[in-house]
Amino acid sequence: MTDVKEKSRTALDNELREKSVIDLMALYAAKGEDVMRVGGNVIAFPTVDADGNEAWVEITVKIPKGERLGKGEGFGGYDGYEQAEFYKQETERKAQEAASKKAIADSKKASAEAKKAKKGKAE
Repeated sequence: MTDVKEKSRTALDNELREKSVIDLMALYAAKGEDVMRVGGNVIAFPTVDADGNEAWVEITVKIPKGERLGKGEGFGGYDGYEQAEFYKQETERKAQEAASKKAIADSKKASAEAKKAKKGKAE
């Protein structure tokens, strides 16, 4: 009987990363992009923005390991669904903060304009 050695986590991740890079290259090539591999896990292709300026798109493929929420939530491994929810919540929180700051700035501006208008009438 022969022993079948299991692949290491690193070997499995490397295979998955390689397959993903090849799949992405095929996907973008099928869309007509001049996609090329510029690193072990990086692809790039030239493009043009809305104003006609030339630019490059670079895509890095990685297989995340461990927690990514940044606060040690304790689930032991990367969870894309939780990461997406965390990103959504952070984006909403930042949008609310920006709206609040804008409202305060607008209020201060309106107050200053009102004082200026009142001062102008008093003279």
